[in-house]
Amino acid sequence: MNSYDLIRFISDSVKKTPVTVHLQGNLAEVDFGELAYFGNTQFGTLFCEMAEWQQLNEKYQASFEKIHIRPFYESCIFCACPLNYLV
Repeated sequence: MNSYDLIRFISDSVKKTPVTVHLQGNLAEVDFGELAYFGNTQFGTLFCEMAEWQQLNEKYQASFEKIHIRPFYESCIFCACPLNYLV
């Protein structure tokens, strides 16, 4: 593989943005399906791709009272998910 092949591979690849979403609201109604959701019916943390989050948010927007989204790589610097700003 030469440099041109590598550049073409990168430019043709599907771009994904992993995010961490901290949620608060009436989450009992929300069907998270196969997404990695950790929490209860009032608040929790979701790990997914940005496109998946956008689809979920469009469908269940009325159920979310507070939302905080950050790129996944920023979440990796914390020992635990900081949820104190949701209170």
